[in-house]
Amino acid sequence: DWSSDVCSSDLLVGTLVVTVVLDLTFAIALGIIASTVLLLRRLMGVPVANDMLADEATRTQTIPGPLHDLIRSRPDLLFFHAQGAISFHSAATFESMLSGHDARPLLLRMRDVHHIDSSGLITLQGIIEHRRHAGGRLVLTDVQPDLEPALRRFGIFEMLGPDGVYATTEEAIAAIPARPWAAVATAAEID
Repeated sequence: DWSSDVCSSDLLVGTLVVTVVLDLTFAIALGIIASTVLLLRRLMGVPVANDMLADEATRTQTIPGPLHDLIRSRPDLLFFHAQGAISFHSAATFESMLSGHDARPLLLRMRDVHHIDSSGLITLQGIIEHRRHAGGRLVLTDVQPDLEPALRRFGIFEMLGPDGVYATTEEAIAAIPARPWAAVATAAEID
């Protein structure tokens, strides 16, 4: 977008001016710091998790047609898609996206998560505990093999239990019994 282009060009011009006016070493250090701040601002604007049924644009980018139909057939479940890096810059947003829901089981599809740091792991642990306290549960699906060791070391898989992690979203949906009484109360939220 144009605002980030303007910010980048301002950073470039500012670094050039500082390079001419001040010591070169100081100017380079200032440019690195300013670039880091700009990068963090951009990273914080990237959505880490979104509702898989929120809008048609999100659906077409992240959910194949048959999976979308299967998800729509289960209003007794909540579905979210995580993406990118779950780390210090996105942990608060990630937590707020997943914590404020009713007690329906929440399936978190992690197919597009490529990194999770200790802040992300602590946040995920807090989300699991919050869901339990609210009478719900969290189920992870499509976890990337590169993330599994960190999730195991931190005890996330153990917290979720044997029915809390599935290879695919389809497997998780098939394993969770349908609750028709929950579907009546929540069907209006999905449409």
